Amino acid sequence: MSVARIEQAVQRAIEVRGVVMLAARENDRQWCAVCAAVDGSLELRVGEPSGGWRRREKRAREAWLQAHGFIQVVDAWSKPVTSTSSTWSCAQMLDDALREGLGAPSDVDLIEVLVHPGVIGDVAPPPPDAPHVEHIRFALSALARRGRGKLSVEGGRPSSTWAWAFVSDGALLLSPETPADDDEWTVSLAEDEVVGAADRLTALLHGQLGLDPRAPLFISCMPREPGEPPLL
Repeated sequence: MSVARIEQAVQRAIEVRGVVMLAARENDRQWCAVCAAVDGSLELRVGEPSGGWRRREKRAREAWLQAHGFIQVVDAWSKPVTSTSSTWSCAQMLDDALREGLGAPSDVDLIEVLVHPGVIGDVAPPPPDAPHVEHIRFALSALARRGRGKLSVEGGRPSSTWAWAFVSDGALLLSPETPADDDEWTVSLAEDEVVGAADRLTALLHGQLGLDPRAPLFISCMPREPGEPPLL
């Protein structure tokens, strides 16, 4: 298994401030991903261990992941790391997790299967230490200018989904992760309406939902439907 190949994915995730995912060519259940937050911190992810009918083997793999700082999340195991961690150490950790946690062979052929950038377009993003609202304004405005696709807003350590935004038929749909079904709303793609929607969404996340405004913020842009061109 090539630590250098994984390190390239780590570097690319940092470059695009988004998500880069690799998977074994012969077994797409053996995958790893790097998620870069707007502040430069990272989250390392691998898939769920499998042991077939051998439950003891699966438990042993899960125990290895837990012992090395991975936390079970939805359909994955996640390890938050700081922005000061080297790309090589992150790659080495994912290499170990693929072998010890997911049972991948040492000579597995990893291929890039997904890139979801957090920065699209030609406008420079806010600085890493800018408040959440500036990053959300930037991301929604960039998506609106692109005129298609969707983006996710995640936060925390490990991260969880905070909101989604979709562009369709000349409008922007905002969908925060709240218990109520009536919290979604739509605005036009006009810049002033998009900025207002970003401010409203951020206030809802921090106020009504009580999410930490200092938590790492992860933004990733992607096609709305399978088969559509990527948003790179």
